[in-house]
Amino acid sequence: MATIVYIGAYEPKDDNEIPDNTNPAWRIHQGATDYLVADTTDGAELVKLVSSGVGDVIANNSITVQKADNTAEFRVQNSTAIRSSGMGLGGDDDILRLFADDDAQGSGSAIEFHVDGAEGMKIVAGGNVTMNAGLSVANTSTPGTDGVAIGQSAQAGGTAAVALGRLNNSGGAYGVTAGTGLTASGVKSSAFGVDCYAGHHSSLALGFKANTAFIQSLAMVGTPAVGGGGAQTMMCLGTVETTDASETYLDTSDGSEDLEIFSSPGISKSQVIQIEATILSICSSASGAYAVDDFVSRKYNFAIQYTYNSAVAGFIGASNTGISSGGSMNGSREYVFTDDASGIGSASAGTGIDDKLYFATSTNKVSVKISVTGGEASATVRHVAHITAKTITMD
Repeated sequence: MATIVYIGAYEPKDDNEIPDNTNPAWRIHQGATDYLVADTTDGAELVKLVSSGVGDVIANNSITVQKADNTAEFRVQNSTAIRSSGMGLGGDDDILRLFADDDAQGSGSAIEFHVDGAEGMKIVAGGNVTMNAGLSVANTSTPGTDGVAIGQSAQAGGTAAVALGRLNNSGGAYGVTAGTGLTASGVKSSAFGVDCYAGHHSSLALGFKANTAFIQSLAMVGTPAVGGGGAQTMMCLGTVETTDASETYLDTSDGSEDLEIFSSPGISKSQVIQIEATILSICSSASGAYAVDDFVSRKYNFAIQYTYNSAVAGFIGASNTGISSGGSMNGSREYVFTDDASGIGSASAGTGIDDKLYFATSTNKVSVKISVTGGEASATVRHVAHITAKTITMD
């Protein structure tokens, strides 16, 4: 039969006492091995499981840490490196507080959340939050590495991409969308507004249904045209260096590909599209063959009209002169500034710089390219162009 042992006096059985300011004041042990020890040392009172340091606490429904005020805490500590880490009430009975190294005893403190044996999220000192698999909130798909997708059906499939808003898709690496119905599929592309598309490297689409047409470009929507059409403005920077008298297309500003302006979006069979380059500014500066630092700066205005799957026509200058693809624009130069009118600044092909306009069509789009040709053999000339283009689509 089991023996019932009372601590202190035998009676009353519900009022047993142990010594004050004593360690141990009471213990359960087997020989020299302690299992449960009560310490009543003033200011350090505790009851602890000892021996192997591993024990199971079994409760029917819950384990409660309770105190007469809202400072109750549950702490976990390493006995050889004491840190104030655990959980408790956050100064209010309705606030739960998680804390790590609350007394700032160490460095690199953090709160980690682990799922299936791996860290999923970490909160570090200073408040930064790291999520190893990206952030997915409110009916979003799985984001890409370090991606963030917030909003109904938002997607951030690109590496470190961000999608904020309903039906946004940041599929390009480092792409950003903020608004509704946006797409940023180009690397480092961004789209802001409603139903915009940034499909090229480092391009930016703003407004309503703006659609970038080339790499490193800016597309901004304008006022919709009468009859269900639309308009948008696009800007870009092109550059190239020629080292002889051969013809060369302007490149994108990073030199990765030819600068090509596409009408965008495409048109349906009932529509006509017109691309109007309101400003095409080109500046050419010589560093060889021509005198060093000789330059010529000039501007052009031209328009391309295209009907779906049909003929395309080009017009240039204030006189509305027709121009064919591959034709020289020199006769329509405006605002010419040069320090060498008879050399690099001459409008005559073979003497100065010759600028040509090229345009081509596909089923529902038209594209434009600009070429430059140095007038002197072995001439080293740097060319920089800024283009502001308007795309107008109408029935």
